[in-house]
This record gives sequence, C-alpha cells and structure tokens, in this order.
Amino acid sequence: MIQHFHRSDLMGFGFNWGDPSNRALRHQYTTELFYRWQMAENIAITPSIQWLHDPALNTEEDDLWVFGLRMRFSL
Repeated sequence: MIQHFHRSDLMGFGFNWGDPSNRALRHQYTTELFYRWQMAENIAITPSIQWLHDPALNTEEDDLWVFGLRMRFSL
C-alpha cells in the first residue's frame, strides 16, 4: 500500500514472510512503515520502522524493532 501526499512525499507499508531453507531456523515475519519527505527535487529523507517477529537468525528474541533513516541525493 502506497499513498502520495504533499509534493512528491510518499508513505508506504510492507509485509514479508521468510521461510529459511535451513529447517532448524524458524519462519520470520517482517513489517515496515516508512515516510519519504521530498525536501527538494534531488534530496529525500526517509525515516522507517520495522518489526521482525520470530527473527530466523536470533532464536533468543521473539520480536525485534529496527528504526532507520535514509537520505537520498540524486544528480
């Protein structure tokens, strides 16, 4: 689901399910929510938040949160 806002701003939501080929690892579910602010024609800032449920490579945690901030420059 993607929603356009003011100017070229963009909001998106994603979902992923991972089934590792190694049967010893558990299935992983991931969701992400982000918002891209188009600061200028060639500069964008995108904060995001991700939630990982049952991370496949970390069996000691059931839920992990990842916060991100991306900046894009284009020429």
